Order: sequence, then C-alpha cells, then structure tokens
Amino acid sequence: DSGEAMRWPALTGMVGEALRRGTAVTSEDVRADARFVRREEAMREGYRALVALPLQAGGRKVGVITLIHKSGRQYTHDEIELLSSLTAPIATALENDALYTSERQRLRQFRSLNEIALALASELSMEQLLPRIAEAARRLVDARYAAIREVDGEERPTRFVAAGHDRTGQYPNRQPPAGTGPM
Repeated sequence: DSGEAMRWPALTGMVGEALRRGTAVTSEDVRADARFVRREEAMREGYRALVALPLQAGGRKVGVITLIHKSGRQYTHDEIELLSSLTAPIATALENDALYTSERQRLRQFRSLNEIALALASELSMEQLLPRIAEAARRLVDARYAAIREVDGEERPTRFVAAGHDRTGQYPNRQPPAGTGPM
C-alpha cells in the first residue's frame, strides 16, 4: 500500500448533475439522453431508465446513488420519494465511515509519535534506537520505506538505518551503493 488514496475523476453527466443540483435526476431512456455520458456502455449492457439521487449529510454532499433499469420506464414521484428516504441514512453512514477512518489514522499517528518519544527517552544505544524511530516514522505516514542517514561535518554518510523496503526491495536494512537506492 502506497498510502495514496484512489482519485476518481469529477462526476459528469446525469450523476454529476444530481450531485451539483442536489436533487433527483431521471431519464426514461439513457441511450437517447444527451446528459448520459456512457452511451456505449448503455448500448452494450442494455441500460435504459436511470435515477440518480444525491447523498447529503449535514448539508455536505458526500455521494450519489444511481439505479438503472434495463427497460425503459419513468420513475414515479412515489418511487423517487421512497428512494429519497434512503439517501439520508446512506449519507450518514458514509460520513461516519469517513470520520471513523480519519480518527483511526490519527490514532495510528499518535501511537507512532508516542513510540518515537518513548524510544528517544529510553537508554537504548543508537544502533537499537534508530531502527525503531525509522519504523515508527514509516508507520506514522503509512510509508513503504523510511531511512535515517547520519552524516559527518563534511556531509558524508556515517550511519544508515532503514525500515520497510524500498521500491526495489534490495536494500531494506543496509546502505545502498552510492548513487543507487530509492532516493
């Protein structure tokens, strides 16, 4: 895991319209609707009717729920109202998940910072201390690899420790040859 979140393109077409407008968007036949941007997929899969409803929690837009039928049909007012009654709980669940994920990340960061502080306060030798700090720093930001390089007054390396592994997997715990390695 690189620690990078998946980035999706901005929502477009009917789904993007529902999100921007904050109201339900419907189509009886997406194959003939210029707002539907995935026409080839609709033709291939036999999609026809669509309804897209925005998901909002606390006044903030958190997503869209989209339903597609393979038969051409018009969604009734009652169907849209029924589906709309589901959007608030879905949006709240998404919002709660985002908050929970954020809090878990903060807890991991706090634990890593605490581990670094405890290690620094301990009476370990530098050979024992630096690998622990590198590992805690790596976990702090969910990095794949962390290295600590000590240099002398002339900026020449004198000590090297690493945690995790670099992208080549070749130098996990020793100084790579000059001019090589992940950095």
